Amino acid sequence: MNRDIGMICSLTTQKPQFENNCVDFTQDEKEINRKLQLNLNAAGNIKTSLGSSPKYLINLGVVGIVVGALAFFLLGTLWGIVILIIGILLLIKGQNQKVVIAKHKTFRKELDETL
Repeated sequence: MNRDIGMICSLTTQKPQFENNCVDFTQDEKEINRKLQLNLNAAGNIKTSLGSSPKYLINLGVVGIVVGALAFFLLGTLWGIVILIIGILLLIKGQNQKVVIAKHKTFRKELDETL
């Protein structure tokens, strides 16, 4: 990106000379996957281990909510609230990751159609 020109070609560092498709374009799979991983890690307000799938996080969140509710009634308010909040945060992160993956799949489909 150039402030004066706008989008620039990474090969020529000049303004693109095409309208819709560049014949010299090559996908950088490592960069696409790196950006996906960054977006997945940034989804939600709780830190999780790398590679945590949305399904795993949603399941863990549901378990956290159930355990938190039980702990609230059996152990007292503090532990129950803490576990409940962690369960909710995991559930939100799992849902956010599902959205990121859906956007990524749409992006990949559109990218493949233009090539």
